[in-house]
Amino acid sequence: GAGAGRRRGPKPPSAEQLAALRKKLSRVDTDGAADAAAEEEAAEEAEEAAAAGGDGEQEDLDAEMAPEIKALRQLFGSCVLYCGRECPLRSLEFVVLACGGTLGWDGEASRLEGSDGSITHQIVDRPMAEEDMLPKTREFVQPQWVYDCINARALLPTAPYRPGRLCPPHLSPFLDGDEGYTPLERVRAALTASGGAGEAAGEGEGGGGEDCSEGGGEESDEESESEEESEEESEEESE
Repeated sequence: GAGAGRRRGPKPPSAEQLAALRKKLSRVDTDGAADAAAEEEAAEEAEEAAAAGGDGEQEDLDAEMAPEIKALRQLFGSCVLYCGRECPLRSLEFVVLACGGTLGWDGEASRLEGSDGSITHQIVDRPMAEEDMLPKTREFVQPQWVYDCINARALLPTAPYRPGRLCPPHLSPFLDGDEGYTPLERVRAALTASGGAGEAAGEGEGGGGEDCSEGGGEESDEESESEEESEEESEEESE
C-alpha cells in the first residue's frame, strides 16, 4: 500500500522526442546564423554605397573647383618641410598639409627626423649663420616664405627669405582698398623691386643724356641764326 501511494515522476523523453527536439534546435541555429550573415552583408553593402556616394560627391566638388584652387591644393606637393622649435608649428602644419605638402618638426610625434634626406625646405625663425645652414641639399627659409607662396599661388624664390635676411613686404591675400590687386602680382613686384628700380634708374640716366644732347643742339642752332641776323643788319647799315 505504501508503494501505491508514491507519486511517479514524469516519463523520460523517448528517443524519437529527443531526435525531434535536436532537429528543431539545429533549425533555430541555422536560421540565426543566416540572419546574422544577411545583416552583415546588408551592412557591407550600405558602407559600399555610402563610400561610392561620397566619392561621387567629391568628384562633383572637384569638378566645380576653379583650376587655381585645384593647383593650390597641390602647391607643396613636391615639398618636404621641416620646422624648428621656434616656428609657429600649428599654423604651418595646417597650411602645408592643406596644400599637399609633408611637414615634420623638431619635437614629439613628428613624421620626420631632422636628418631625413627627403627634406627639401627647413623653416627657421631665428638668425642663422650661412655656414650653419647644412645640409646644402635643402633650402633654408623663414616662415613667411610659406605664407607668401600661398598668397602668390606659386613656389617663390627662396633667396629673399633666407634666415637673417629682411623678407619682402608681407602682402595680404585680400583686396587692398580700391586698388584690387592680385597677390601674385604684388608679391612678384616686391621680389623684383630692387632690380626694377636699378633698371629704371639706368633708363632715366640714358634718357636724360639724350634730352641734354638734343637741348644743346637746339641752343647751338639758335645761336648760329642770331649771328647770321646780326651780320645781315651790319651789312645793311654799312650800305
